[in-house]
Amino acid sequence: MNLKVRVQKSGKIQLSDEFITLLNPSKNNPSIEFFIHNADIVVRKFDSLGTVNGLEPIRRHIHQNGYVVIPKQIRGKLSLKENDYLEIHKRRDTIVMEKIVIKTNVVKRCLVTGEESEDNLEFLNGKLILSKQGLGKLISEIESKFLYENKKKSC
Repeated sequence: MNLKVRVQKSGKIQLSDEFITLLNPSKNNPSIEFFIHNADIVVRKFDSLGTVNGLEPIRRHIHQNGYVVIPKQIRGKLSLKENDYLEIHKRRDTIVMEKIVIKTNVVKRCLVTGEESEDNLEFLNGKLILSKQGLGKLISEIESKFLYENKKKSC
């Protein structure tokens, strides 16, 4: 059983019912423990035994709707950010979360012309992608609307 999830704001992720059942949290104590093992995040039912391979696990709760928050210390050590993806699978009585590196397509599509090219220009931190032709069209349209507005005001 594998599950791919997207990390939300503040490290929040949604676990499926199957994974929640595997962790078997009680209603009185819905606690789980997080720790890092070989660049993976390992999650298990809270166990008061303490350290795991010399590491102190970090305790968190499973929220009623199945959300858990990956501790900030763990997110920092693994460079896990909002919108990153994790593959989750079970290993014995634990859950193992592995960061998935998704390769993005280097071809960028112009918002104005639809032209796809690696040479297209990015603006607004990659939110706006324009080809040189698309940039020219956009500038022309902005200039014409700006000049039209100024002519209306002066009349």
